[in-house]
Amino acid sequence: MTPCAPVVTEQLRRAGFDATFLLPADFSQRLTTGQANSFIWGHGGSVKDPHKTMDLYHSRFALPIGESAYPFYRWINKEFDRILDEMALLPFNDPGVDPLWRKAAEIWLRELPDTQLVQTVIQLPMNTTYWTGWPNCDNAYVHEGFWHKSAMLIWMRLEPTQ
Repeated sequence: MTPCAPVVTEQLRRAGFDATFLLPADFSQRLTTGQANSFIWGHGGSVKDPHKTMDLYHSRFALPIGESAYPFYRWINKEFDRILDEMALLPFNDPGVDPLWRKAAEIWLRELPDTQLVQTVIQLPMNTTYWTGWPNCDNAYVHEGFWHKSAMLIWMRLEPTQ
């Protein structure tokens, strides 16, 4: 999201905010330890399971400033946590998830611990010259991002072409 930051900074300035864009070498450390004033970062939620997305904001991740945490929102709302803990007991497609999600979303939107600025499509071309079995539209067995914890599922499915 770094290319967006200077644009957002300028938009904030034009709206009257005292905004400055910085990208220090220790940016990631400042982010994870809660020492970044603000940041633009990928979300990493789920497109299928509302609990997986909302769980990024559970207060069990809200460690004191200076301690490394991920997710790093450091937002605390015990009512929100209670609803998420209840959602965690249900499969993502259970009919009981929707009303809980709505309650959690009302709290989240009221307090807005995170502002959604952009939606990004990350292009990840797979070269089939030497390897086949990559995830694709016809066989989307896993997210194709190599940086995810599920990357091993990709490596296990690849087959040499020769």
